Amino acid sequence: NCRYKMHTLFLNLQKTLREKLENDLEGLTMCSFTVDVWSSRSMVPFQSLTIHYIDPEFKMTSLLLDCSEVKGDHTGVHLAQVNFFQSLLIIVDCFRIH
Repeated sequence: NCRYKMHTLFLNLQKTLREKLENDLEGLTMCSFTVDVWSSRSMVPFQSLTIHYIDPEFKMTSLLLDCSEVKGDHTGVHLAQVNFFQSLLIIVDCFRIH
């Protein structure tokens, strides 16, 4: 059915983009990260992790690595309790950024 086809197309696109991103980041020697936490209009908290680097052609590049919902409040105390920064390190490791 159409829903299954769209789901399959999305998963294939996600895989292709992830592989391209991993290839782009391979051999990266220097980069920086930004982290943001905010609430949507309906008060759902989200977190994002973005990597910034200069590519081999000297072009400044910024790529969103993750954007996901934060379970619970996004106060500093709660983020520390749910190992917020540990989860960011896991994302960085998934993309083999060292």
